[in-house]
Amino acid sequence: MGRTDAEARANSEDFFRALALRLGPLTRGPRLKEVRPRYVRGSLVPSRIFDDTVVWTARNGPLRTLVVAGAPLADGRYMLEVRGDAPPPAHVGESRHVMHLRALGGDAYEWRSSDELAVGAATPQQIDAMRLRFLAAAEGRSGADVRALARRALPRTTAALGRLFDMDSVATTVYADRSTAVSFRVSMHPDRLAAAYPDFARYLAKYTAPARYDIVLEDYQGTPFARLLADDEVLHVRVRTRDGVLQPLVGAARATPPDSLRMRMSFNGKLAIFNVGANHLLADVVPVRTSTERGWSIHWRHEPDWRFPLAVDHLMSSALHRPFTGEGIAMRVVARASADGQTSIVRDFHMEVQEAAIVRWLSSLGSSAMSDVTVRVEQQKDRFFADAIFALGADLASQLGDASFSGGSDR
Repeated sequence: MGRTDAEARANSEDFFRALALRLGPLTRGPRLKEVRPRYVRGSLVPSRIFDDTVVWTARNGPLRTLVVAGAPLADGRYMLEVRGDAPPPAHVGESRHVMHLRALGGDAYEWRSSDELAVGAATPQQIDAMRLRFLAAAEGRSGADVRALARRALPRTTAALGRLFDMDSVATTVYADRSTAVSFRVSMHPDRLAAAYPDFARYLAKYTAPARYDIVLEDYQGTPFARLLADDEVLHVRVRTRDGVLQPLVGAARATPPDSLRMRMSFNGKLAIFNVGANHLLADVVPVRTSTERGWSIHWRHEPDWRFPLAVDHLMSSALHRPFTGEGIAMRVVARASADGQTSIVRDFHMEVQEAAIVRWLSSLGSSAMSDVTVRVEQQKDRFFADAIFALGADLASQLGDASFSGGSDR
């Protein structure tokens, strides 16, 4: 994260502080408090908000725009407020969120959004190098060594995450080609949060216990490079790396990583009283490597096999196919350098939706789940993850000879 210890320490502190502030407890301005629930309810059924004069900061023919600016305050709070003239973020922790809704005709709409968060002077290349170092941390080590390293090098992070998660097991296999395969099992225990985060604990127990996810990163010949399986509040992860670069889980290591990978995902969860899910949700994952950007571009262009209750089969329509046509559902996440030396984490998103009975039904299920996200749930969730990010920043700063990095629960 820097050419010297002092530079790396300053860049690390800025980077993790910006993430923790933006992802931690938020204070919303009066107009945003009014706009946000309308915006959420209209995400899949945009006709509900297209002509709502309260939601948008600009209206131009078929295009609607909402701009939200964020910044840390002197008292430690993070303020988000609707601000149509918000400039790009220029100082650490500042953010800008721009949402566009365009009417395409025939009950079809296009969403485009861009989120920017200024994270300091670390270059995209340095941030990417940090990612590789994290992925390489287990290489050449036994499972017992990895667990001991985590406790010794990341004590604050281990304690913060240990309020919810247990690292049940870590197993490694070190190969002659210098690659290392790592398998670990992490269990989640929402009951532990009941004392400090009671509302967040209840929400996790209701929505994560019944959920199952299976995500595989593979090449286009079907060779897996990583797998994540979550079931019954237990997470299983398998990866293999060499010098921090993903390698096939089986077979020989490759001198050159693939230009892109395919992400195959299946999920099943409970919304309201219904079990819903999808199989074979496929996405193309393409690295972004330019002189000013590092990150990934992800495109979903293939409609999955949906799993809905039999009672809603009569609602099925081509509307569920619409998001996967043309450009598809697209997300781009990069670290981007600007001319003034500030780096931002940028997330761009695109999706088309077509209103129909099945989409309105899904929207109603999402609204039901969102109604359980009370102010207390959201604040407790944000505080938990902000504490963990602050802890990680403090642990890394201490590795560079400085224990002054602070934040987290004292906020």
